[in-house]
Order: sequence, then C-alpha cells, then structure tokens
Amino acid sequence: PEPAELLPAPILRARMPSMPPAVGRYTLERLLGQGTFGRVFEARDSKLGRKLALKLLNPEQARCPEIRQRFVQEAHAAACINHPGIVTVFDAGELDDRGTAYIAMELLAGESLHARLIRRGAMPSAKVREIGRQAAAALHAAHQAGVIHRDLKPENIFVVPDPAAADGERIKVLDFGLAKPTLSASVKTQAATVFGTPAYMSPEQCESTRDIDHRSDIYALGCVLFQLVTGRLLFDGTMRELILQHRGTPAPSILTLVGNACPQLAALIASMLEKDPSKRPQTMAEVAQALSRPAGKPTIDDAAETREMPAIARTGRVLGLALVAFATAVGVGLTTVI
Repeated sequence: PEPAELLPAPILRARMPSMPPAVGRYTLERLLGQGTFGRVFEARDSKLGRKLALKLLNPEQARCPEIRQRFVQEAHAAACINHPGIVTVFDAGELDDRGTAYIAMELLAGESLHARLIRRGAMPSAKVREIGRQAAAALHAAHQAGVIHRDLKPENIFVVPDPAAADGERIKVLDFGLAKPTLSASVKTQAATVFGTPAYMSPEQCESTRDIDHRSDIYALGCVLFQLVTGRLLFDGTMRELILQHRGTPAPSILTLVGNACPQLAALIASMLEKDPSKRPQTMAEVAQALSRPAGKPTIDDAAETREMPAIARTGRVLGLALVAFATAVGVGLTTVI
C-alpha cells in the first residue's frame, strides 16, 4: 500500500468522488493510506470531539464473505486485549444504508519499525532488547487473551513517542487481521491454506496442515529481532524459497554477521528461531523476562529453567507527524499496514 498525500478532505473528495464526507458519527478529514482491501482516514468523532484513525473496507472487497469476516475479526481481536502495547480499538460497525464496514481506532504518531530500518538500518543491541521486551510483553497480553497474531513483521510494530517509557518510546503492535482465537490449545489453519507474510512465517505456519499456537508468534518475533540486529532478513527469495528455508534451513549466526552484537541477545534470538516449537522459549513472558536482564547476564539457561513455571501474568514514508492505522488483507504476504 502507498501512503497517501495528507491532503484536506475537500481536495480529496474532488480527486476521489466515492469518498463520503462522513461515516456515521465520524467526519473524514484526510486520507492516511490505502491498499487493495481498504483505506484509512484521519477522522474526527463528532460526539466526543477526538481525532482517530478510521479504517474503511472497500465496498468491492466487502462483497467477499471471507474478507468481511477477517475485517470484523480484526476489530474483535484487538478490542479484547487491554495493554498499552496494543493499538486501541474504539468502535467498529457497519452502516446498512451503504454497507460500509469500519473500524475506529487510536491515531498514532511515530513510525513503523520497517520505516525506521529504512532510515537507520541495523540497531544497537540495547535498543533491540528494549523493542523486543516491549513487543513480547504486548504479545504475551494478546496470548493471555486468547489471540495469536500470526502476522508479526516490522510493518506491524509501531514506535510512538512516550516520555514515560524507558527510552522515550513505546512499541505498539498493529494489524490483527490474521489473528486467530485460541479456542483450544492450538488451532489448525484451513486446509491447503497458508496465511501470513512469508519472510516472517514460522515453520509450522508454512505447513497448512500443522497446528499453530502462540509459539508461532515467538518465531516471528525472532525473525523481526534478527532483522533489527543485522539489518537484513532472516531469509530471502521467492515465496516458495522462503517457505522451504523456514522449514529446513538453519538460521544464520548473528555473531558471524554482526561481530559486536550482544552474545546473550544473539543466543536468545537463535532459540526463538528453532524449527521445533518445543525448543523455543515457551511463552512471550519468558522472552520478555530474558530481554529484561542486563547485558552480560545469562538468558537462555535461566529461561530454560523457568519453562516449567506458569506464564508471567522496504517501503515506508516518514512524515513530520507520521499517522498510521492498520489494514487487513487475505492470503500469503498480503496483510498490509497503511
């Protein structure tokens, strides 16, 4: 999806005749981004007077029951998680007169990890640890609420200013369009269907017939942290090549690629990237705890000792004030952030 020019609503309506002036109580002010499946606007709540991000499902896509279901699922998944590291959903619904499906959510200032990687490249180990710790804590809350994300990637992790946070920034996890409720210990994907973004998919996610549980998100976060430390993808290639590599190719050594990387961080990421889910850290709480330890402290051995314990309750444009909301798509590699 392409970020849109931040133009005032009157100019946008002249260019986009199909753009409504309002959706229910929400007045559309400017387009933030658009993709195949939807558009995201900066809007104002006429009742409460606050600005927010309003995501609209394109009418032609709304005719597809599966896409509509995932749109609704996105809102429900995010709304059931109460954590400062998860984007807040205020409202969702459908207007019968036009069949317009919408999600009203928190308007964020900042940039995605994808945009930051483009601007700055690889990050220092200390920064990666803090980003990883916050993301793991947020995802642990999601898992505790019974939600598996299934599409973690730098585009779906946003960095927002927060003076109260450890280093002045807070992580927000976005885009629950492929999230899956954990109605049992694990969930199966639809037969012969693979969902996610191939560069960040777990080995079990690459096999449509295998059970998926929260440990798939742990692998995906490992892929993200690997990229933050090294400045490169874990694996690269065509979709087929990526799937084969995730399933059978050992992860490259971080210390070989980045000689001054933190050894403990490299070891933790390597454990998150194990092909066998049972050999990874077993909860996001365990990952967050390991990342919270000061550099130089053991992480993997200590983490292994706690596994029997209950879980602790390249395209982006940086604007002067980057505003984002998350968008949904269906199919391999099609989930997008706009």
